Amino acid sequence: IRMGGLVGCIDARNSTISNCLNEGTVHASTKSTTAPQYIGGLVGYVTNAGRVGTKIENSLNIGTVTSTHATPSNKDSIVGYANTATINNLYSTSATDTTKSGFNLVSVDDITGEDAKTTLSGFDFLTTWVARENNTPTLDFENSGAYVIRNLADLNKIVEMSKTTTFAGETIKLAADIVVNDGD
Repeated sequence: IRMGGLVGCIDARNSTISNCLNEGTVHASTKSTTAPQYIGGLVGYVTNAGRVGTKIENSLNIGTVTSTHATPSNKDSIVGYANTATINNLYSTSATDTTKSGFNLVSVDDITGEDAKTTLSGFDFLTTWVARENNTPTLDFENSGAYVIRNLADLNKIVEMSKTTTFAGETIKLAADIVVNDGD
């Protein structure tokens, strides 16, 4: 299983994930107790081919990552597995491996209101992110024309579109938790 709050698996060279936010739960449920699992709050897995030129940057995970697997192979609140992708300014409010370069653990208090502007290094609060009073930051969806994913059908539509469409510079908003089980 390769599952992430934004992307399950990156298998293309020179891919960029930038200025993304996951507020939902990523929950991997599998019947297998031996199959490897790569689960991340933002990205599940970056393949060997995908890691060439791949950048994951300036993104935030406020959601949780869980698994029914007793010992998932690679589970992290930011990226499950990305051997040599370039990682910069990734933040999570739940447990993360801060020994990985670019991974940062922050408290909700540290990113609430105006504090977000000083805590989230590399984030553009002039045009891309919005600091919210008494709340965590969000992307500026009002001015973006974002693609919104509300259910598995919307997610599958984005996957199909990605085969012929480049989403460079586009905003995709996950607006609801999506649970995917074996066979979906």
